[in-house]
Amino acid sequence: MKPHDLIFIVLGQHLIHLYNGLSREIKNQPRAIKPLLTAKESYNTSKVSKQG
Repeated sequence: MKPHDLIFIVLGQHLIHLYNGLSREIKNQPRAIKPLLTAKESYNTSKVSKQG
């Protein structure tokens, strides 16, 4: 195994961890991270939050 292979593995794990954290944040706070959503998704979440 070459040293740069290890770097890619570690970076990949960090990216997965970041992605999991972001998706969890979006589920917990849909209003806080609206720019990441598409227009249709943000419309649906705002419609749902008004009903609830």
